[in-house]
Amino acid sequence: MPANLALSFSHNAVPAENVWRAITARTDHNNDLIMKQRVLKSARINRKQSKTEISDIRALLSYSKSGSMEDALHLFENMIRRDPFVWNVVIRGLTSNVGEGWNALLCFREMQKVGLRLDRFSTISTLGACSLERALRYGKEIQGVGIRSGFELDLLVQTSVVDMYAKCERLDYAERLFERIYHKSIVLWNAMIGGYALNGRPLESFSCLKKMQEDDNLNPDIITAINLLPSCAQIGALLPGKTLHGLSVRKAFLPHLVLETALIDMYGKCGEQKLARKVFSRMSERNLVSWNAMIATYTQNGHYRKALELFGDLLTESFNPDATTIASILPAYAEVALLREGKQIHSYVVKLNLASSTFISNSIIYIIAGLVEEGWEYFGSMKKDYGIDPGIEHYGCMLDIIGRSANLDLAKRFIDEMPLVPTARIWGSLLAASRHKKNIELAEYAAKHILSLEHDNTGCYVLLSNMYAEAGKWEDFERIQCLMKNRGLEKTTGCSTLENNSKIYNFINLDRSHIYTNMIYDVLYIISKMIREDTYVHNLSKFRPIDVIRKRSKSPECHSVRLAICFGLITVSLENPVLIRKNIRICEACHSATKKISEVTGREIVVGDPKMYHHFRNGRCSCGDYW
Repeated sequence: MPANLALSFSHNAVPAENVWRAITARTDHNNDLIMKQRVLKSARINRKQSKTEISDIRALLSYSKSGSMEDALHLFENMIRRDPFVWNVVIRGLTSNVGEGWNALLCFREMQKVGLRLDRFSTISTLGACSLERALRYGKEIQGVGIRSGFELDLLVQTSVVDMYAKCERLDYAERLFERIYHKSIVLWNAMIGGYALNGRPLESFSCLKKMQEDDNLNPDIITAINLLPSCAQIGALLPGKTLHGLSVRKAFLPHLVLETALIDMYGKCGEQKLARKVFSRMSERNLVSWNAMIATYTQNGHYRKALELFGDLLTESFNPDATTIASILPAYAEVALLREGKQIHSYVVKLNLASSTFISNSIIYIIAGLVEEGWEYFGSMKKDYGIDPGIEHYGCMLDIIGRSANLDLAKRFIDEMPLVPTARIWGSLLAASRHKKNIELAEYAAKHILSLEHDNTGCYVLLSNMYAEAGKWEDFERIQCLMKNRGLEKTTGCSTLENNSKIYNFINLDRSHIYTNMIYDVLYIISKMIREDTYVHNLSKFRPIDVIRKRSKSPECHSVRLAICFGLITVSLENPVLIRKNIRICEACHSATKKISEVTGREIVVGDPKMYHHFRNGRCSCGDYW
């Protein structure tokens, strides 16, 4: 917003009643009933509005709707008559069309200074600005002004308040107000569904949808679909995501830029990059967000060369990559490109003035993972060249590079010399590196610090106990199990899920509950022989006889992911990948076995665990065996 916006404005007569037809005569606002209602309501006294003023208002509406707010504000500064409607157009334009929430709030303050009262449209637009900027304190203030102005029971205002609280991460306030509203509209339900998804509570967003359909007999609209798709992405719920896609086709919601982008994101995070690409290819209109979603889909699913090709296509378009684009594409360079190419894109980052972004800084370091000297060079240049004080996330990123280089002594020394207090995430990086190199002593050291910070970190106990089991240190294994039991901690039951033909199949370790159990175990036996893996015991030579018996009971040969893979090999058509979702990290033995299975069967197998999607093809995994 220009600095001189805060100067005094005249508060003169408002446009005449007959101005609406002239304003909309050559614009596309004829169907905007809310705007029409506001213009007619604001016309009170002057019925001889000049053609110049009519033209100005029409131009202001056009500039605002198209996002040309610089032109809109320039015109606004020179307008003689500025009634609440004109102010609302500017506030709404800043909030909805260009995402400048703070400038919208400043504009609202100036509106108050010139003596104009808040109306329902000002309230709604300004609450939207608070939502955009997560400005909870200002949102509460606007809600209070709205109540004093008599808008407490206005459904649109109530919906805006619910949305504001949800986006400010105060779902308790949003739920409290939501439950007090007797007549709920689809817009209000959508605000609540979107609030649950935004705050990482996907199951509750689905429950809210069900309640909307049962209590108020309302059908999902296009906004419902857009708000629910992130919930599907968060939990890898491919079947509900496909259902929403089908609903969108049947209801003719498509083409729609935001909905299609949400579909790409959902399919990408559910491991279905082919379906994401199909949606992307069919889009009649694309913006930078949709390009970023497709690039991120390829990167997340290990299709690095496709990500690089798509990034090259983006550079031929009229869009300029932003921080999200660069952060999405840099991991692809780290996996398949030369360091020289990485330095080229680094130069591009500097040119776009994106180097101050934490995500970009981390990604630039990752691009030279394995090249520790270059990593140190960039890490040191953050402060020297860009004025960035490395934060704990940067130290964690650099520690991951050192861990990948297998220099565990350097990793430990790096932590000891850090100027910041190490967090559980820092010690977790050291624990992961220790596990990868099977260094139990250092793993114990890292685990001790993690548990001093997070006493109930079940994952730490489980990883350490697994290392003991793999090393045949069963006394230590039992000790960790007893510690967990005494502290009331339970290991999450491993569960693998496969979706096929609109049905969901769940598997747990040693599962024999399925009607196809005999066939699954027959295939498992054959596959185990094909990959030359002993059916019961791995690496028996290092175990004592009694440990062998214990090892048999813990054998990964019947882990849930292998049972799901075998069922997928039976039921999933050859042209489609076998897609598995796993609720805990895939173990090393199953990871190794799945690589071999993909090689001997010639099938693509995708296993998504809480950290990443592992794409297995021809005996290789997209993670590079480091996860």
